[in-house]
Amino acid sequence: MDIIESNLEFKKMDIRKGTERIIVHHADSSNCTLEQIHGWHKDKGWCGIGYHFFIRKNGEIYRGRPEDTVGAHAKDSNFNSIGICFEGAYETEEMPSEQLEAGKQLIKYIEDKYKIEKVQMHKEVNNTSCPGAKFPFEKIVENASQTSGNIQVKKTITKAKSINIVAVKNSKVGTWQKNMNKTYNLKLVVDNCFGNDCKAKANKYCLLKGKIDNMIGWLQKKLNNLGFNSGKVDNNFGPITLNAVLSFQKAKGLKQDGIVGEKTTIQLLK
Repeated sequence: MDIIESNLEFKKMDIRKGTERIIVHHADSSNCTLEQIHGWHKDKGWCGIGYHFFIRKNGEIYRGRPEDTVGAHAKDSNFNSIGICFEGAYETEEMPSEQLEAGKQLIKYIEDKYKIEKVQMHKEVNNTSCPGAKFPFEKIVENASQTSGNIQVKKTITKAKSINIVAVKNSKVGTWQKNMNKTYNLKLVVDNCFGNDCKAKANKYCLLKGKIDNMIGWLQKKLNNLGFNSGKVDNNFGPITLNAVLSFQKAKGLKQDGIVGEKTTIQLLK
């Protein structure tokens, strides 16, 4: 299971003091994106998207509001809950199998992480029909032992699956992965996803002043294309390339150390 980092911008939010339950929602929109919901919620005067996670119909899982913050998804119940929103209008629609399976995996991951056993529908805590009459709640919390009212989900807790946190997902990442494999004789999976393995390799084989190899050429081309003058593409991390990296880091609000590791690479690949 992958969790795709969204890097949305939020105003200051309160940190949640505890996590005791999960509350599930539907977007009440057949087709929508994380960014659209973020915009809708900002238009309401909120800090940004009120849900902590958003699951697309194709099974992609996106991080919304930072996981440790107080949500804005269920009135009077945000203080101790994590909110998950499913793309779709499940008053009338049927949920695709990919989305249902992703929901199961995410809920299991959160339950194991926070040692909790409670999953609720939005309509159980507020006067609403959300997440809809056709929302497959029982299938998502399969094998749960439920009580009436506040749903108690009781399962045999097993070890959580390994989670690959994806920072960026696009074809630029695939090109970077191929170049890293060729330059350093690595075996990164070329899947266009900048996940944990890519982060580790970006830090281990960081690009810095004095280094000479093909990845420096990749860096120089990337900086030049983004409008940060790196000079001639000569595979040599010299003073001009250093100044370009420092300018790029400053523009992106990163630590200006002139070292291209995980965080700077992520910004270059967006």
